[in-house]
Amino acid sequence: MHRAHQRAVLQRSETELQRSRQVGIEGHRALFFMQRVAQI
Repeated sequence: MHRAHQRAVLQRSETELQRSRQVGIEGHRALFFMQRVAQI
């Protein structure tokens, strides 16, 4: 049971990491776009 719980926590943190990475990519893209628009 304890091992299963650990695995569940590990999986959740992994998905959180992937989600934050995706959000980070989108954030960088938005920032880059905003900078380009500001330069025009």
